[in-house]
Formats: sequence, structure tokens, C-alpha cells
Amino acid sequence: MVFVRFDPSVTSAEAVVAAAKAGLESDPFNSNPIGVTLAAAPVQAPGALEPIVRFLATDLWVRPLDAASLRLSTELFDCGTCGSQVSNTLQQTPGVLQARIEQSPGGTVVLVAYDPSVLTAQQVADVAKQALEADPFLQTTVAVHFFAPE
Repeated sequence: MVFVRFDPSVTSAEAVVAAAKAGLESDPFNSNPIGVTLAAAPVQAPGALEPIVRFLATDLWVRPLDAASLRLSTELFDCGTCGSQVSNTLQQTPGVLQARIEQSPGGTVVLVAYDPSVLTAQQVADVAKQALEADPFLQTTVAVHFFAPE
């Protein structure tokens, strides 16, 4: 069950439900239709959210593609939020030319093009690691691993 608090002067409950349904049905790994129901109920603020125990520690895999591009992967990217967070953080990093999410047969990855005269591959990986570890809902520790160049 999910509780959503919204400003009715900005949007409607029906629009929130439609957005939730669209978001849930955008999962590339689950093509089943999703049922979303609007139910009126008294609302109380939730207590503090517990971290997702499964992800207290995770791995970030870094594969150099050439001298100025990397492929980043972690199981956390498959939900979308973490991939977007890392991609957005990297795009704001001086020396990163492009960071984009891509679906691959092995799962979701973030492809990064960077200027090696400004950043090293290790620095790019460190920015991605910090972006993942900054998520207050995951509270994860990330170990970075580099593959040999392809």
C-alpha cells in the first residue's frame, strides 16, 4: 500500500493514480498489467522508513569501453531511480560529456562519456558511488570494481 500526499490545487487524485499506474507499468522486466485503486482513507504521516536491507551493501561494476567512456552497472539500476540519480549527478559533474541510461541484455546500465583531461575513470566511478550512497532510503555501501578494457 502506498500513501500519496498531494496538493489538490495542483493535481487531482485521479491524475496521481494514473501516474502511479503508468510508472508501475513502465517496468521493462514485468509486462503484466497493474491494478491501481483509489481509496479514501484517513491519512497519517508515516513513521521513519526503514532502509531496504537487501541493499545495505552492493557492487558497482565499471567497464572501460575506450579511453573516454565507461559502462557502469549495478543491480540497483534496474529499478530506475538509482540509475536516474547516478546519471543526473554525473551530468552535473564537470568533465562528464554525457551520462545516459540504457537497457542491455544483462540489465540496466549507465553509459558515461567523459573528458580524460579533466577526470579519470576512477573519479567518474567515485561520483557514481557517492550518488548511490547519498540515497537516504537505501543507506547502502558501494564497492567499486573495474573490469579490464574491452
